[in-house]
Formats: sequence, C-alpha cells, structure tokens
Amino acid sequence: MGSPMNGKKIFGLLSVGALVFSTLFLSAPALAQTGSIEVTCEGPSGAPEKDVNVTVIPLNVAKGTNKKSGATGVASFDKLGNGAYRVVGRKAGFAPALYEFAVVNNSNVPVVLKLSLGADRKFYFEDPALERQANMLLDQGMKAIESGDAAEAEKVLSQALEIKPSGADILYIYGSMQEAQGKFEQALELFIKAADTANIMSAAPKPKQKPGGQASNYEMIAKTAEQHINMMPVLRAEAALGAKRFDEAVTLFDEAIKSNPQNPVLYSNKALALVQAGQLDEALATINRALELAPGNEQIGQIKKAIETGIENAFIQKANAILSEGTKLLESDDASGALKKFEEANALTGEKQPMIWRQVAQARARLKQDDEAITAFKKAIELAPADQLENYQMAFAQFYLNAKRPEEALDIVVAGSKDPEQRLMELFYRGKDNPNSAAFSLASLERVVKLNPANYDAAFELGQVYYIDRKDVQAQEMLTRYVENGKDDKKLQNAKDLLSVITSRINKSK
Repeated sequence: MGSPMNGKKIFGLLSVGALVFSTLFLSAPALAQTGSIEVTCEGPSGAPEKDVNVTVIPLNVAKGTNKKSGATGVASFDKLGNGAYRVVGRKAGFAPALYEFAVVNNSNVPVVLKLSLGADRKFYFEDPALERQANMLLDQGMKAIESGDAAEAEKVLSQALEIKPSGADILYIYGSMQEAQGKFEQALELFIKAADTANIMSAAPKPKQKPGGQASNYEMIAKTAEQHINMMPVLRAEAALGAKRFDEAVTLFDEAIKSNPQNPVLYSNKALALVQAGQLDEALATINRALELAPGNEQIGQIKKAIETGIENAFIQKANAILSEGTKLLESDDASGALKKFEEANALTGEKQPMIWRQVAQARARLKQDDEAITAFKKAIELAPADQLENYQMAFAQFYLNAKRPEEALDIVVAGSKDPEQRLMELFYRGKDNPNSAAFSLASLERVVKLNPANYDAAFELGQVYYIDRKDVQAQEMLTRYVENGKDDKKLQNAKDLLSVITSRINKSK
C-alpha cells in the first residue's frame, strides 16, 4: 500500500470512468504537403536494421504510408502535411515498435524505432478490444484510488499504460495519484506527457463518434494537467516544509514565486520556511512583501508578529550569552572588559532590557564612572517590571551605600511609595539581622525617626541599635523617648534596663 490518497482531489475536473475515444476513423481531409519524417530503425544491438516495414499514420486516420528501411536502416517520408503521426515498424522475428507522436510543422522530424526480439502484435489503435481493455483498467485504477488502495491503483494503471502509452486520461490520473503520494518527479513527468498528448490529440482532425459514445475532452485534460504542472513547485515546496527540509523549501518557494509573483501565500509560506531555517531577517522581509500584496490579512499579520517575536527572542538569547561572558569578567575584576560585553548585549536588545542596564551600571560603578552608573541604574529602574522593581531599586541604593551616601540610597527605595515610613520600617526589619545590611537598616530607622518623631517604636529600635554600637548618648535619647511615650510594657522594661546600663557606662567614662 502506498501513501493515503484523496480520490476526490485526484479526480477533480474528471468524471469517474475512463474517457472513451473511438478507434473507428474516417479518412481525414488531405493535408498540405510541407514536411517530412526520417525514420531510423535499430536492432537489439543498436545497429541499423534494414527491411523493416515502416508505416507513418496520421492521427485519426485508418491507414498510413508504408516504406521499408534501406541498408542504413532509414526510411524517409516526404511531402507530409503538418500534424501528428504515429510511426510503426514491423519485421518478422521482432516485436513491433511504436513511436507516438511525430509532429510535423514545416520541418523534417527524425524518429528512431528500436526493435526487440519477439512476436508481432497489434497496438491499441489497431484493435478496438485493446482500447476497451485499457479503458477498463483505467476504471479499475480510479476505483482503487477512491478506496485508498494505492498499490492496486498503481498496478492496473501501469497495465493500462502498457496497452495505451499515450492515453492522456490514463497519464493524467496516474500523475494525480503520484502527486497525492508526494512522488512529485514522477507526477510531473506524467502530467507533462498527458498535457503534450492531449494538446496533440485536440489539434488532430476529429473522428466520427460511435453512436452513444462519449465525446473526448482533450482540451480539459491538457488544461488541468498544465495547472498541475504549474502548481508542482508549490506542492514540492509545501511538502519540503512539512518534512522539515527548510532550506530546500525556501529554494522551492522561490521557484514557485517566479511563476506567481503576486501570490501572498507563497511569500507567507516561504517566510515560515526561512524562520525554521534560522534566516529571521530574510523571513521578516518576505512576510512584509506578503503584507504588501495582502494588506490587512489577519493570518499573515499574525505570522509577522510571530517572526518579530522570534527575532527578538533570538537577539535576547545571543545577548544573554554575551551578558554571561560580561558577568564572568566583572566577577574577575575586569570591569572594562565586562562593560564592553554589557554594551554589546544592550545594543542587541535595543537597550530595552533592565537587567543589562543594571550590569552596565555595576561595571561603570567599578570603574568609578559614577555619573554614568547613576544614569544606567535609573534606566534599569525605568524599564523594570513592577514585580521586580524593588530588586532594581535595592541595587541602585547599594551603589549609594557603597559610596557612603545613605540618604540618597533611602531616596531611591522610598521613591514612589505610598507610605514611605512603613516602607523604611519593612527594610529595617528585613535587614536588621544581616551584617551586610546593617548600615542600610540603621539609615532606614534614622530616616523614620526624622520623618516622624512620634514613631516611638522606631525610636525604641533605633535606641537598641545605638546601644549595641555603643553610641550611648544617641541611644539614651531614643530609649528615653520611648520610656516617656511608649505603651508596650515589655519594651518599656527593656528600655529602662538598657538606660541603666548606659548611665553606668557614661558615669564610668567621666
């Protein structure tokens, strides 16, 4: 069994059942004698074969002209009218040879007949029974196609072509079946032969129909076969795309576009192949061309958005790799080399990634380029998503803390806060047990007490910090404030105990 086939698609413009062409011809009108056919007969070894009885028969004419080949194997037929001819060669001991079709058009047409050993037999145009057998086989093949039996269809259609090798209808159906199975080279060969044969037959003098016979429709076969031929580059391109042979698909879509340069779908599909082939810039240019041909097409617009997203993601991936290199350089104290990497990554992403701006700021801070570092930190905060804003603020604040500028650090972390006092207290509690955050926590408390002297809980916490740091005068002031105003009994007792120790220490130092 071959690949699945769509019988309705194959039959398209042809009705189910073979086209029956009558073999009962009347003599055609005499044609203008303007051309010639030179027939060379060859034996099985390829050597010239003499004494071959050669017959040249105009299409749709019962009888033709006979001549025997000479010593050189050649039989010449002169003064022939324009049109198509069958050329038959017969000799005792050999199977008959057939050439279809020699087309004379004010010219000499060379024909080679290759004879093989065998018995004489009739051809389909000489025996109506053979014609009917070929048509019956065609019917069987079409039914096999409809049932999805590709192997059976191929067998009987091949048999039909053995009997009637120039049957345009057989060639067309067989080509359609091969096309449906993705056998495009075989299909193209069959369609070309079908179109050529149908065009020849449609131009020949018309035979008289048998009563009740079906009229031949060579024009339709030629037209539909040529449509398939024209569509072959598209089908091959789509098949290559489906099989993930993306470079091949791009080449095939280019071929299809040459034949149909105004078809936006071809550009759209080529763009998809280019994306998969990793050629994103070319894909964007191609999809833009599709939109020029079909402005406002929603599907093509969606493909463009996907391509743009893909381009952006590709740049981000590349930028991340460069960013990683820069981070390693920064960790090894090569701030200058790191900065070059960060700026390269920044350019790739259109300077829209807050993380890269933060790294730029860190590198510039290491290089003592404070103004440039501040600008980069601000840009990072401006671009930061809401759920990550605090992280970027803290990084900027740390820069000011490292520069011994705690007030500016606090300005950063409370910027935009609806309740700066609460924000500062959160920062204090979060970092009070972390030695690395001690200075920042202290600055946060001092800012709270400055903002609101009546925040006695903050005064209590600040007094404890001062006590630990042995800043006795400041600790005494804060703890006394809580003793005078605080409400928590446990804190009050703790404050009184600390004040007692502080008073003792102050007295001893005098």
